Amino acid sequence: MPVPVPVRRSVIGVRLSYRSILVVIGTIALGLAARNVVERSLGIGVWALRCTVIAATVHPLVARLGRRIPRVLAVLVTLVGIAVVVGGITYTVVGDVRSEQSRLSRVLPEAAQRIETSTRFGKAATDFQLSARVDDLLAALPRQLAGGRGTAAVRRNATRGATVLVNIVLSIFLVLYGGRMVNGALGQIQDESRRRRVTGLVRRAYSRAWTYLVGRLGLGIVAGLFAYVLCRVASVPGHTVLALVVLLGSAVPYIGVVIGGLPIVLLAFGLHPSGPSGSLVLIALLAYQTLDVVVFMRPLHQRSIVIGPAITLLAAMMFFALGGLGLALSGIAVVVFAACVIDEVTPKVPVTVNAPTGIVAGPADVAPA
Repeated sequence: MPVPVPVRRSVIGVRLSYRSILVVIGTIALGLAARNVVERSLGIGVWALRCTVIAATVHPLVARLGRRIPRVLAVLVTLVGIAVVVGGITYTVVGDVRSEQSRLSRVLPEAAQRIETSTRFGKAATDFQLSARVDDLLAALPRQLAGGRGTAAVRRNATRGATVLVNIVLSIFLVLYGGRMVNGALGQIQDESRRRRVTGLVRRAYSRAWTYLVGRLGLGIVAGLFAYVLCRVASVPGHTVLALVVLLGSAVPYIGVVIGGLPIVLLAFGLHPSGPSGSLVLIALLAYQTLDVVVFMRPLHQRSIVIGPAITLLAAMMFFALGGLGLALSGIAVVVFAACVIDEVTPKVPVTVNAPTGIVAGPADVAPA
């Protein structure tokens, strides 16, 4: 009978020294302190990012105008012109909402109830609690336009005024001295050939990103005008507001116009459930989105860069959660510039196509002669 051999079990012990305990505690304390610093400095970071994007956007306009008039005057003329345009659009939107507030308060709940009782979208609208969400929106809209209630509204408006003043001053400073700051940073590269390559890369990426953003803004304005006319034709209230929603939604390529136009479609279905208005509005939006992708965006992509909807939508959602609409637009601009830098850094791989078979072959698939 075999004799069992005793098995030795190794015991693993963990020794905690005073030094390791202090390191763990110090790491946790530093992490908490870093989190608090990031939270406290988020407002300053948002200001800096927004002003940097504004300065980078208006810099080519200032440079071109500065060839004819003094640079300081060119900066003031450009910023004042942009402020007038943005202020006029904002005033128009707020005025449109206030003028049609009573009509929207009556029409929107009725449209939501009709959608919930319809055979097409009834179940989905009921699960989404469309009527309750519309009532909450209409109840909160006047307070949001006023900036809050009582002393909170006064405090918030005063804070916004100070924020606007700081942003204007910082934007003017970056327009005047931002180019020198960038050249000074690039000048820290000691190797002259490497400095030239990096400088050329940054300039090409900046030019491509600027072209994409300005072109996308122009296409967004065209989409907003199309939505405005569509609302007029379909007798949907809130023309200016809904057009602005489409304009903002068009920042997401390939699908943004349709997503931004969903409120128009829902209102058209709710206000005219028995007619073809909702279907025609949806078809018109899909047709315009197709035209935007096939015709409008192709020359823009050839001159700048191709940006997919997933990256833009993710950036917009993330930055919107951090700082609202202004930071979301600034975040999209930063993501586009980063994509241009990555595209410039990534080596271009030559691709050959076999004409008879249509097979695409790269360098690794081509046998040496």
